[in-house]
This record gives sequence, C-alpha cells and structure tokens, in this order.
Amino acid sequence: MSMCKDCSKMVQFKRHASGHLGLERNFDADDGTDNTHRHSYYSCRICGTQWSFLNDKSDPRAGWNTLLPDTPRTFVLRHFR
Repeated sequence: MSMCKDCSKMVQFKRHASGHLGLERNFDADDGTDNTHRHSYYSCRICGTQWSFLNDKSDPRAGWNTLLPDTPRTFVLRHFR
C-alpha cells in the first residue's frame, strides 16, 4: 500500500517536524544510558506506514523516518525496544 496524503507530507530528518493525527504510537525505546536518544515508533492508521521518531538534540538526522515497508514488526520489536 502506498503512503496516504498526510504521511507523504511529513518532513523526514528534521527534529521539530510534525507528525499527523492518523499516527498511533506503538512503543518507545531509549539507549539505556539517558533520555537524550529516545526512539518512538508509530504506525499510520490510514495507510499502515511505519514511522520512527528520534528525539536527539545532538543528531542532525533526528526526527521522523519511515521504516522500510518490508521491515517485519518482530525485527523492530526485538532490536529497538
């Protein structure tokens, strides 16, 4: 399935970029040392696109990022939780 109109408008790799109302938070994960590297994982209720959001003040690529469409949910849960 392709991205819905709202997902296709989202700006990737920009720290303060907004999501959209159709996103549903799946879970959060951090690196275990402090809360400066926090990943939140979302899925779109409209089109099913999987998103991660990295909240990291020191990483210039922080912000929204789509997960590959063929990334199995079990991989994400096992490696990023």
